[in-house]
Amino acid sequence: MQSFFSPKDVSDLTGITYRQMQYWDKTNFIKPSYRRKGKYRLYTFADLIQLKSAKGLIDAGRSTQSLRKTINGLRGLLPQLNHPLNEYTILFQGDRTFIAEGQVLMDDISAKMYEDNEPYSCSGTKKPNTNCLEVKIMQLYRDVLNRCPDSEEDKSDETASSVSY
Repeated sequence: MQSFFSPKDVSDLTGITYRQMQYWDKTNFIKPSYRRKGKYRLYTFADLIQLKSAKGLIDAGRSTQSLRKTINGLRGLLPQLNHPLNEYTILFQGDRTFIAEGQVLMDDISAKMYEDNEPYSCSGTKKPNTNCLEVKIMQLYRDVLNRCPDSEEDKSDETASSVSY
């Protein structure tokens, strides 16, 4: 799989327009992890997860303020996960974000691992879920593999520099 994704790849994979990515970068909402010389944006798989989640939440009618809070919570959870990320599912319920792998592993409020590992999904929970969105990372991973084959250019790009949040 590629290490970096161009804005065109990101647009194809997430349904987000190039202009929307530019705006989110400019407003520090979701920034690309790397840049090439000339300010060319390069996104990582973790960036794709954030972008795909944001797109799903927008389509579900989330407000901008709620969206920023939710994606910031997700951004805080992603570095704590063991790799590969494609084994996880992200669940958004109300203003809460959960990371699951068949059962809840962690949430954005406690930001620590669950001990009881309760089964959880939007379709089958103990409590009814009227406002739940499920982002299956495995599906995004499959889309990446199908649409963006490896290229030599992405494997070793010495001009890329890391962007910190």
